[in-house]
Amino acid sequence: MSEKTKKVTRLVDVRVVADMPSWVCRYYSRPEEWATNAEAWAREFNEFIRDHRSQDPVYLNVERITEEVCEKCGCTWEPYQDEEFPIPSCAGCGAEIEVEQGVSLGGQGR
Repeated sequence: MSEKTKKVTRLVDVRVVADMPSWVCRYYSRPEEWATNAEAWAREFNEFIRDHRSQDPVYLNVERITEEVCEKCGCTWEPYQDEEFPIPSCAGCGAEIEVEQGVSLGGQGR
């Protein structure tokens, strides 16, 4: 009996994102102007964190960065199947994929 695997979702990174006040980008139409103003605001925000002077409303959000990987080998999820290998398998380790009825493998054959 061959080893089987399945797709799992793994947390790979966490990022904290600050939603800036609307005035930071409201009056700028070109991306370069917006980027320059956002960089200036970010410097001021860093100073605020150091000395607590700013009264700007800032909201911090945590973003979880995940990726789908093979449970067995940990490679990025990429099912493999073609005429030569008709049984769906992991492109990373070659383990046969446990296929649940009505569930897509989430990849492409080669």
